[in-house]
Amino acid sequence: MLKTIILATAVLGATVAIANAQPLKPIEASTIDLGETHGYAYYVAEAKGYHVIATIETGATPVRFATTLADGQSASVSVPASYGEKPIEITFVRNADRLEVLRAAPFDAVTASTR
Repeated sequence: MLKTIILATAVLGATVAIANAQPLKPIEASTIDLGETHGYAYYVAEAKGYHVIATIETGATPVRFATTLADGQSASVSVPASYGEKPIEITFVRNADRLEVLRAAPFDAVTASTR
């Protein structure tokens, strides 16, 4: 019974991750959402890998994140949250000739124990 519950949870988690996937197209900017913070991301296929560029609007000065991903690699960008809350995070994932943006679902506040 426990194995069935664990398997069902794993399948559900994989389904949620796929549902939150947003494919990117080369040289075509897509909107990315980090809660109240927004931005744009695109990539360029280069000899060393996919050069990913994300520009995040922070209010006064935009922030640019850049990385080059080979097949099977990933990179994350996050926005901090209030104490006890999980930050909002997106992850760029490269699989063969596909680049996706995954957004982690927000979780309830985490409580700490001093035991």
